[in-house]
Amino acid sequence: MKNGHILVRACLLNTHRRRYTIALTNRTLGCVMAALVASAVYEKQADSKALQGSVAKIMTAHVALWAVNQGYVSLDDQIAISQRAQMQACSCLSDADNDGVSDVQVGERFSLRDLIYAIFMRSAGEATDAVAEYVGGAVVFGTEQPSQSITQSEQRMDVFLGLMNQHVQELGLQNTVFMTVHGGDTCDFSIGCNPNCDSANCLVTCPQGQVCDGGTTPRDLAAIWRHAASEHKLFLTAAGARTYTIQSNLTTYPLTKGFGYYPSVDGDKNGLSGMSKNSQIAQATRAGRTLIAVVQQSQVDYDANGKVTKLYAFGDIAELFRYGFARLFTPDRRGDSDSQVGAITDHAVACSWAGTAVSAVRTTADTLRVIFWDVDVDGGTVSSVADYVVQLPAKGGRGFTKGHVKDVAAASLGPAFFVTATVEGGAIKLRSWNVTKTIFNEPKINLLEMTGAGGGDAVRLLALNDHAVVLATHGLDGLLRLTTWSIDLSGAFTQLGGSGPAGVVVTEFSISSAPLGGRGGGYRVTTASEALGWLRLDNWTVTAGGLVSFVHGGKVLPDAAHPSVVLQSPTEAVTAAAVDPGSRLEIDRWFMFPDGTFTGGGDSSLPVALPETTETNILRMGSGPGSPVVVAARVAVPDRGGLSYHVRLFSWEWPAAPFEAPFDYDLLGNSGNLEGDGTELDSCLLNQFSSAGDYVTAFQAPAGSLKLSAWRVAGLS
Repeated sequence: MKNGHILVRACLLNTHRRRYTIALTNRTLGCVMAALVASAVYEKQADSKALQGSVAKIMTAHVALWAVNQGYVSLDDQIAISQRAQMQACSCLSDADNDGVSDVQVGERFSLRDLIYAIFMRSAGEATDAVAEYVGGAVVFGTEQPSQSITQSEQRMDVFLGLMNQHVQELGLQNTVFMTVHGGDTCDFSIGCNPNCDSANCLVTCPQGQVCDGGTTPRDLAAIWRHAASEHKLFLTAAGARTYTIQSNLTTYPLTKGFGYYPSVDGDKNGLSGMSKNSQIAQATRAGRTLIAVVQQSQVDYDANGKVTKLYAFGDIAELFRYGFARLFTPDRRGDSDSQVGAITDHAVACSWAGTAVSAVRTTADTLRVIFWDVDVDGGTVSSVADYVVQLPAKGGRGFTKGHVKDVAAASLGPAFFVTATVEGGAIKLRSWNVTKTIFNEPKINLLEMTGAGGGDAVRLLALNDHAVVLATHGLDGLLRLTTWSIDLSGAFTQLGGSGPAGVVVTEFSISSAPLGGRGGGYRVTTASEALGWLRLDNWTVTAGGLVSFVHGGKVLPDAAHPSVVLQSPTEAVTAAAVDPGSRLEIDRWFMFPDGTFTGGGDSSLPVALPETTETNILRMGSGPGSPVVVAARVAVPDRGGLSYHVRLFSWEWPAAPFEAPFDYDLLGNSGNLEGDGTELDSCLLNQFSSAGDYVTAFQAPAGSLKLSAWRVAGLS
């Protein structure tokens, strides 16, 4: 033990055999659950029963909102604070003099909606009791009239307690009993300690100050939260509110609440009392996946006067989330190509949405070879199912040009329809292909059409849709140009448009697009290039008819090399590059304006120590602004003196509210050095319409052969 912490170790056994370490404060009970399927990602004594303090109020809110759904009450109902509710010990909706007595007046009226917010944002005792009293009266006694006495108030609160435990039983939770409506440890006046009270005549034996023998478990609390959040929209809205103003018939109460312990928190509830130490439950969503984390009996520090100086539950919850999301989003290599392709010089890979991929390969004989792959991420296989070698003139033969195939690119237009681009000498050629079955039911690659597409020394291809591509060419003058092409079902090409050159000399470059939407349609196309040691971004527009225009460009990042770019939307781009000093991997986010200009929105370089990098590919995971990305990079292995470079995958997301937590949480997962040495890295996304991602990486192995691997990110269901 060190500094009051005990280290708890947990191992996730998968193809990585990676060990994860998680640290919670001493004696803490904990659980983190995948909300979608209610499966535990991590647990520590998750079924051990303990008191929970004010976290019980999540059930108070749940029952109140259940009563709304059933029509017993309305969120707009006006609830008068009774004398009994006003007497409830604080936390309070308002306690300006900090004397533990609510400033809310007897008879002051609030909507049920506002009192739900007060429960979550202030853990307000008078609000909790007022809700329990009102809803208990409406459901069990059939009255929404204010209580006429303290005794009547307590009868209604007692039957509400019975409703709370009835819901516990309906959820099938065997280890939970609530003894008070607000989660206090001891009997409060005559309220509590009969969890089955269902009428005005129920027996309530509650000596003042007696500890109630109730409690719950981390797993049960997670189940309650999950059910309540799925049943009632207001539950999570109120639990996650940062600011809210409550309006009574007398005054207003502006409320604020922070979630600075972890980014992307959807909502939470903390609880603290004399016997229960510190409990907390929270929900967070990152990259489309939601986790619920719970701790009980978390450590609390007090000063000499008994005042709380530190609650460790927030740090414990953050630790659970870090562990859970790292496990969810660590890229998982599912399988490798089943056969080694012979020695190659260069290659490009393109994926379809249906689990197929195509490689355009430059062989050591400077010819074009096309390989069609079936990728089964679930089964962990990457199978070469068809192969085609273009018979170009042999070296030295008639029509031969020295260095005949110099560069290759590929784009998929469908599961069995694709386009390749090659630099042949100084000319660029486009070819269309499809895959059919032979009479023996075996796949066969067919070359459909070929056309010339100008000149240059490097090419990139990008599919805009299932019948059009953008061809980016690097001219012999060092400038970029874009042309657009449509391809009909026979494979015939028609050039739709072409741009003038972008304004400066560049070397390496990457290309991405996003639909513009709106009435005019069309696309935003962005290229990221290396320009004399700078990362340069250039924006282009492609109309619905295929006309191309260069609109704006500029240098944005110094000392940057090996750039790649992905457009999340027409207004947001993310780039990856190797940035000096140290050629470290840096991820940057850029915001695009309608006129094509852009501005930086944040980068990863300062808080996250990432390795020396020589190649980058950046790909979507999900769609839309703020969506996560996956970065495939070729990085140095530190313990080999920079002489060995492995392929590594990273999953990345910018927090929805980064000001609430440290920036270093935007790195979600890191595959580690799994692929071994390789060069000429290329990658593609298989399932572009999924909230998670299946990916293919391709690289040249040390022996010169081509190797493909299938990956899944966020594959834990």
